Amino acid sequence: MTGGIIGVLLDMEFEQKTIELEPGSLLAMFTDGVTEASRMPDPAGDGGVCDILRAHPNLENPKSVVSQIYKETRRKAAGKLRDDLAIVVLRRVPAQTTPDQV
Repeated sequence: MTGGIIGVLLDMEFEQKTIELEPGSLLAMFTDGVTEASRMPDPAGDGGVCDILRAHPNLENPKSVVSQIYKETRRKAAGKLRDDLAIVVLRRVPAQTTPDQV
């Protein structure tokens, strides 16, 4: 996680970075509805998303990852979400091997 909260402080400066996702890598983006769902929210934290991803390493389909993050977020909030939330997950397709690469 890098940078500050977008749209809150007028003088906030942001840095642009480019990263390359390795084949099979996952990128999860989410709003503060995820980070503020627990009884003791940490707006600067990841809302436990990293823990969720570590606990479920076999989730390959981005839709399944979104579902698991949403399920855990609702559980932390005891089913009463206080804020809207958005979760976007991208997975870079793993490199395909051809018979001559084996």
